[in-house]
Amino acid sequence: MLQKADKFGQDTFYDYDNCMYTLARDEAEPEMVKMAFSCNCYNQIMANGGQDMLDELYKENLIPDSKQLPNMDITLGIKTSDSGKT
Repeated sequence: MLQKADKFGQDTFYDYDNCMYTLARDEAEPEMVKMAFSCNCYNQIMANGGQDMLDELYKENLIPDSKQLPNMDITLGIKTSDSGKT
C-alpha cells in the first residue's frame, strides 16, 4: 500500500531482488526531487558500463557526491522547475 508523502521527506520502495528505490525532497532544495537506487550488484554494473550509461542518458541529472542520499548507490536529481506543467 502506498501512502501520500508529505511535502518534504522521503519514501523508500523495495523490489523482490533486494533493490531499493528512494524518492526524496527537502526544504534546502524544494525544487529538486532526488531519485536514489541501491542493489546487490551495483559495483558489477558500474564495472561493465554502468557509468557510461548514466553519463549518456542522465548526464543532466547527476549530482555531486555531497548531495547523494546516504546508504544508496546512486542518486539522481530532477529539478521540478525544469518540467512543464501537465
